[in-house]
Amino acid sequence: MTHCESQKAQRRRSCWAGVAWLLGALAFEAPPAVAQSIEQALALMEAGEPALVDEGIRLLGVIESPEALPTLIQRIGRGLPPAQLETAIRTLATLQAPSAEAALISLTSYRREEIRVAACQALGSMGAHGAYQALVRRLSDREQIVREAAAQALGQLGDEAALPVLVESIEHGNEAAARALGRLVPGGNHSPLLGYLDQIPIYRLTPALAEVMVRRDVSTDFKLRLLARVEKNPDGAARGFLEGLYAVHAEALDPRVYGEVRRILAARMERSMEQVQ
Repeated sequence: MTHCESQKAQRRRSCWAGVAWLLGALAFEAPPAVAQSIEQALALMEAGEPALVDEGIRLLGVIESPEALPTLIQRIGRGLPPAQLETAIRTLATLQAPSAEAALISLTSYRREEIRVAACQALGSMGAHGAYQALVRRLSDREQIVREAAAQALGQLGDEAALPVLVESIEHGNEAAARALGRLVPGGNHSPLLGYLDQIPIYRLTPALAEVMVRRDVSTDFKLRLLARVEKNPDGAARGFLEGLYAVHAEALDPRVYGEVRRILAARMERSMEQVQ
């Protein structure tokens, strides 16, 4: 080992030892430890080795203090390699602060798609309602994986105002938008889902219908009404939806809904047998 390599190894051991001590101090909520931890995290983030930069970012997340945010946001502003930037995004999500939300919103338009995805996912997990418009814009992203992440995040926000833009995204083939719609759409006699069945091919709505069928806040009567509409649909995707419910979601279905799914499938099979004969 050269002298230079020896110095690097020694510095690395010193950094890890410092991190271990600070984490132990934080576990006991020692007041001076927060300031010391931020200083240590900053030193790690300025290191040239990606593993140390990563550990410095994680340390700020462990601190869980608003005092840690400016340090992290400034470091992001100066630029980070993609892997470390993804770690920073996850850390911002754990800190749950308005300034963290603002930083994540700016990253939804980052040049690399994996960073845009990570930012959308973080905003969704935070329930960041201030990110609504930024997420809607990402539904038109050039990359499908980003469009899907944005749709999923909108579903997590729980805002029914997103229904029209999710419908538009579904019509362009975004399956994640259908799942998000299924989580958001209200049940009941005036549910827009009934209209969507007339507007959108059932194969595109299948993920939404599956979500609605397992929701506890939607009445059994409304689910049976949806099944009656599906039963009348001759499309093969309708049968695929019913078979998927029976095979995958059986345990999550209300007994009456489960029984109706079985009845419809049995009736379809009987008609198929008659046609063969």
